[in-house]
Amino acid sequence: MARKDARQAHRVAGSETSPRTSRRWLLGSIAILAITVCAAVKSVGTAPEANAQSPANQAAASQPVRQASAQSPAEQPIPEYQPPQHDVMAIVNGQDINRQQLAQACIERFGEDVLESLVNKRLIEHRCRNRGITVTDADIEAEVDRIAKRFKLDREQWLGLLEKERGVKPEEYKRDILWPTIALRRLAGTEIQVTQDELLRAYETRFGPKVQVRLIVLSDGKRAAQLQRQLAARSDDFARVAMQESEDVNSASIGGLIQPISLHVGDPLIEQAAFALERGQVSSVIQVENQFAIIKCENKIPPRKVAMEEVRSSLQEQIKEEKLRQVAGTVFEAVQKTATVKNVYNDPTLRNQMPGVVATVNGEQITMRELGA
Repeated sequence: MARKDARQAHRVAGSETSPRTSRRWLLGSIAILAITVCAAVKSVGTAPEANAQSPANQAAASQPVRQASAQSPAEQPIPEYQPPQHDVMAIVNGQDINRQQLAQACIERFGEDVLESLVNKRLIEHRCRNRGITVTDADIEAEVDRIAKRFKLDREQWLGLLEKERGVKPEEYKRDILWPTIALRRLAGTEIQVTQDELLRAYETRFGPKVQVRLIVLSDGKRAAQLQRQLAARSDDFARVAMQESEDVNSASIGGLIQPISLHVGDPLIEQAAFALERGQVSSVIQVENQFAIIKCENKIPPRKVAMEEVRSSLQEQIKEEKLRQVAGTVFEAVQKTATVKNVYNDPTLRNQMPGVVATVNGEQITMRELGA
C-alpha cells in the first residue's frame, strides 16, 4: 500500500513543479502508454486489468501499432517486409554475419516480446479496418505539433528530447506511440470530454494544499498498533523507527519521508488522515487492504496562487490522457472478445503444422520472417 502511495506522491509532485519536470511527466506517461496494450493483448481472451486507485493509480495504455495510410481501410494491405539490398550486417575476422543470422539471434532473445507487439498491431489494424477508421500522416504530424506546443517546445526540440531521454526515434514515436493513441481515440467512438468537476479536482491536486508526512508501513497489525502508541507519545522518534521498522523500501532509508500528499490522489484513507493531522502529530493505524500504515505530519503546505485560466488547457490535456488510458482498456477488451489469435510460436505442434508462421490473427498469418525483421 504505502509503496504505491509513495510512488504516486512522487509522480504528483513531479508533475507540478517546472517545465522540465512536466516534460518528464509526459515522457513517463508515454512509457506507460506503451505498456498497457502489450499487457492487454498478452493473453488474448483475458480482459485487461482495470486502472487501480488503491492507493495509487496504476496507469495504462498502448503498445506499437502499424501506421495506417490515407487509403480506405479495406484497401490497406499489411505490407510484406522488404529487406535492404545489402544482406551483410557485420564482418568478424573476415567472416560475414548476414541479416538472417542476426534476425534469428534477435528472435531467440526477444521473440516472445516482439510477437506480442506484432499481435497488437494486427488486432488494432483489423478493428480500424472494420470500423472504417484511418490515421493519416497529417494526423500524426498535427499531434506532434500539438504535444510540443503544450510543453512550449518546437517539434524538433520535443522529438530530440524523446530520443535523448527515452531512446525513442522520431519515426518510432510517430508509428508506435502516436498512431495507436489517435486510433484508440477514434475507436472509442466518442470525443473525450472533461467536466468542470474533474477540472476542479485536477486543479486542487496540482495547486491545492499539501501535507508533508513521514510514513511507516507494516504487514503486522499488532506490531503497527504497538508502534503507534509508542510514537504518539514520542513523535520525535518517528524517523528512527521508520528506518528500523517500515516495510516500505522507498521511504524507510530516509526516515519514512515521502513526497507531499495532495488532494484526490492515492488512497482516500491515507489522504483523509494526513489532512486531519496537525504539525508533529501522529495518526492512528490506517489499514489499507492487508497492510497497516502510520503517518506523522511534518508540515502543512498552503495552496499555490495560480489562476485557473493559466493552467486550464494543460489540466484538460492531462485529464484527457488519463481517460484515454481507461478507454484503451475498454477498447482492447472489446477487440479481444471478437478476435481469434493462435500463438504458433509457443506451440510446438502448431509450429510443425505451420512452418514459417509465428501467429495468426483472425486467420491472417504473421510470419517468422516478419518477426525476425
